Amino acid sequence: MNYENVRLIAADMDGTLLNSRQELPVGFFDILPALRARGIHMTIASGRSCPTLRRQFADVLDQLILLCENGACIIDQGAPLFTHRLSSPQVDLLTQMCREIDRVWLVYSGYRAPYMLESTPAEIRRFIALYYKDVIYVRTPQDIPEPVIKITVYDPDGSEHHSLALLKDRLPEGVGCSLDGPFWTNLGPGGISKGTGIAGIQAHFGLTPDQTMIFGDYLNDYDMMPLAHFSYAMANAHPDLKAICRYETLSNDDDGVMYILRQLLAGK
Repeated sequence: MNYENVRLIAADMDGTLLNSRQELPVGFFDILPALRARGIHMTIASGRSCPTLRRQFADVLDQLILLCENGACIIDQGAPLFTHRLSSPQVDLLTQMCREIDRVWLVYSGYRAPYMLESTPAEIRRFIALYYKDVIYVRTPQDIPEPVIKITVYDPDGSEHHSLALLKDRLPEGVGCSLDGPFWTNLGPGGISKGTGIAGIQAHFGLTPDQTMIFGDYLNDYDMMPLAHFSYAMANAHPDLKAICRYETLSNDDDGVMYILRQLLAGK
């Protein structure tokens, strides 16, 4: 495999770069300077929030692009590159729609912090804290002191066959939805995805699909894959994602991303 022309690499987090214990692969931070020295832009492409990713990668922000909120916010070397947001009427309407569904809980993503309602049960707060740090609890969505970039619906009964089915045909104009895992549905600005985020990064840096490598495992990674010649599905990926990727690598628990990145660096 000839990786000589690769200048942009993007890796999803959960199920891709992270193992099943939510750990980054050993040596990931160590290879970032080597990628940067070769003119390669390393991108974390995640549905996770801006504050969560900024906190997790605080020590290496100068070496990464963060594609947050499934493309709704992109941060390059610690500074916002692109940001999209929901309007206040959209937030209110989506909140009301979700209130009509049993057993779902909402996380409102702002640029500075994630927010949840004070009515969220303690056991749900503890679970959400595994993914969102320093959550601020508010009485109503109107009390959120900054624009809402995206709403994430946590559905322990399974998003694909429960909440997603109840939401997708009722979405207000200008709002899109995507699956972000078995229990997560994202509600954000319409027409925005990881794919549009990657396209924006490519345009900003003047890069092409032939210069792009992308790793993913789930359906919210689907729109990215046509934008990369080196499109890799993890061994543990959703079958629909595998069907559109050119290549497959080892599973997330076998450090499949690092397996390919080490080959890339060795080849250079």
